[in-house]
Amino acid sequence: MSLIHVKGNTYCIDLGYSYAGLYKIGNNDAVLLDTGRPGKEGAILLNAISENNLAIKAVISTHAHIDHVGNNSLLKSRFNSITAMHFSEAGLCFSDLSIKNVNPSLDLCHAKKFYSNMVCNTDRLILDSDESVNIEGADFSIFHTPGHSPGHICIISPDGIAYLGDALLGEKSLRAAKLPYAFSHSADIKSKEKLQGLKADGYILSHKDILGDISPLIDSGIKKINDTSTRVLRLIGCEMEFGAILKKAISEFNIRMDSYEKYARIERLFRPFLEYLVETNQVIVYSKNGSLYYCVK
Repeated sequence: MSLIHVKGNTYCIDLGYSYAGLYKIGNNDAVLLDTGRPGKEGAILLNAISENNLAIKAVISTHAHIDHVGNNSLLKSRFNSITAMHFSEAGLCFSDLSIKNVNPSLDLCHAKKFYSNMVCNTDRLILDSDESVNIEGADFSIFHTPGHSPGHICIISPDGIAYLGDALLGEKSLRAAKLPYAFSHSADIKSKEKLQGLKADGYILSHKDILGDISPLIDSGIKKINDTSTRVLRLIGCEMEFGAILKKAISEFNIRMDSYEKYARIERLFRPFLEYLVETNQVIVYSKNGSLYYCVK
């Protein structure tokens, strides 16, 4: 499999669902930026590495979601590669117990079943104060973009190419997303606005674009959050419990619900929109008679 050349020593690998970034150091060494989902994408990744005679010296992860760190442990076992990640993301990958934080609605057995491939040791912790990380003499700049996840980062290669992870979605992915995820939409919007100041020679989006200008996508991403929040707001009557609102949302957004795991995942996607409406003073939340209620302000 051929690598997609972006600029200089910066490439990406099409894993199907996402792009993994890659930076070559010398002829045969490389640094990966994210590693994709386990299973099929792991096989695609290993095939691309083998066909291009590469040895992976390190992995820098944008954040700890299964489609971005799903093959970190695989790469470490094959190449003894080091892993660098923001400290708050690394904590999620620490153990089978810690990955339950990825989706608190799941019991521990199901969390292990769906997310055990996330477990990996992080060798180098990236702090909030860190502006770069050096790998094998190559400096990768770090641009902090919390919101999609608590410690999400963007990584700028020595060629000036910014790998944005999930800080932005490509237009196709944005159109397809019914409930685009963010751990905190308030923080995510701030980080999207902050991206207006990130000047790079090119931008790689994990899902799934290579662009020279991201300004239109920043506006589209913020609009998607606000438009989706407005649709959620219209579902809320007076004194409704979370489950009742979620049930209406499942119908409103035409979401198929056919398993415990799917329900837990949709709940995880939906809850931050309700929290955003509370944070922006459009909805009030209160306790009454042992239940928690939401009401339009």
